[in-house]
Amino acid sequence: MPGITIDNVYETAEAAQLIGIGYATLYRWIKAGKLTPIRIAGRTLIPKSEVERLKQEQKNQTAEA
Repeated sequence: MPGITIDNVYETAEAAQLIGIGYATLYRWIKAGKLTPIRIAGRTLIPKSEVERLKQEQKNQTAEA
């Protein structure tokens, strides 16, 4: 597994903004298991791969509608 660097994770507020959801929704998704965070020293970080996956899911849902 590759090391975690600041270049491949987002802070929660930034991740929520990039996905296009609210901060509270981001935490609901984490609790529901829809989003897998990384927790380090009391901080919750979101891997860029998770953000990209969710953006793609939203794009696919929009295209189907």
